[in-house]
Amino acid sequence: MLREYLRSVGQPSEPRPTARKLIWASRLVTLAHGLGVLLVLLICYLAYGLGQLGTAVSVLMLLACPLAIIDRLWRAYRKTLELRLVRRPFSRDARWYLLQCLNR
Repeated sequence: MLREYLRSVGQPSEPRPTARKLIWASRLVTLAHGLGVLLVLLICYLAYGLGQLGTAVSVLMLLACPLAIIDRLWRAYRKTLELRLVRRPFSRDARWYLLQCLNR
């Protein structure tokens, strides 16, 4: 029973996605990101025309914070959250990010 459990722990529960599926998913995410950017630009353009650009930017910023939190929670749930900077802050890969933090 223990042997069966140890064998099943290392086995993937679902088959791995093919390269075509990954490319399609990547293109879909890129398309959704582009549409989101166009929507924000359209909202800002319309708000500028109505004289409410400051209000529109404030509302967009108020929406950005909860969306970022939801994104981090979703990535943590899917176990794709990048924690390399937290785990090894002084590694060679993280030097650029540390310089960015010091710059701000």
